Amino acid sequence: MKQNKKDTLINRSNENCKNTEAEEMLQKPEAVRFRRIIRLDAPEPPKYKCCICGKEEVGWGNNPYPLRRTGKCCDECNATKVVQMRILEIITEHKKKEKRAK
Repeated sequence: MKQNKKDTLINRSNENCKNTEAEEMLQKPEAVRFRRIIRLDAPEPPKYKCCICGKEEVGWGNNPYPLRRTGKCCDECNATKVVQMRILEIITEHKKKEKRAK
């Protein structure tokens, strides 16, 4: 079976090679796509301010809907407030549909 360049790169990176050799291989043009897949060149996560509690956080944040229409919320607010509100909306909507059906 013929190996393509990507398979060759993966096999070489799995061997016991020095870090400098691996880094050199990842700089080659054929490795650019592979490098993006494993996110070696991913940007640092940005800083943001939670639109619910106001804490400064580092990361990508979460969608605060339905509590806020814009901004980002922290993981804590997402878990304790946003998700609960979404569940409450679903339950309320389900109850409304049941009343209409009767």
